[in-house]
Amino acid sequence: MKAFAFSLDALVALAIAATLAADVLWYFFGSMIPWGRLMHLPFLKRRSTLIERLTEAFRVRGLTVVFLSKFIYGTRIIAQVIAGAHRLPFWRYLAVNTAGIVVWNSILLSFVVFAHTSATIFDGTAWGLRFGFIAAVVIVLVLNWIAKRLLLPRLLPPHGPDA
Repeated sequence: MKAFAFSLDALVALAIAATLAADVLWYFFGSMIPWGRLMHLPFLKRRSTLIERLTEAFRVRGLTVVFLSKFIYGTRIIAQVIAGAHRLPFWRYLAVNTAGIVVWNSILLSFVVFAHTSATIFDGTAWGLRFGFIAAVVIVLVLNWIAKRLLLPRLLPPHGPDA
């Protein structure tokens, strides 16, 4: 039986196109439903604090929020819906969103190359693959911590009773 081969370039292009298509659908979903009805949807209602903060951030830095939403777990879909609800200019939204997707996929691809390189250095042993995987996980966790603790507080307005 012949194995199915898929070029890495085609795979990356497919990942970018699929993410972009989904994001654009969420954008149009947000643009078609009135904000009041949108906030009563169960999947948005559960995250009301995050949505309030993202909404305020969109008023000040809409396109920046769209770009950074690719890198902060739990904000990607909500950011697209809010971008549509705020009627960000579609072509500017599309350009910034595409840039964010390309950067995110480039980071993922660099992890694949790093894992492959580490496996090659260790002669393809299981230890080399484990090392590459563990290193990639540590890097992702550190980048997520940086995004949540350093970037997100600067991007989103303060919240709570003291704000």
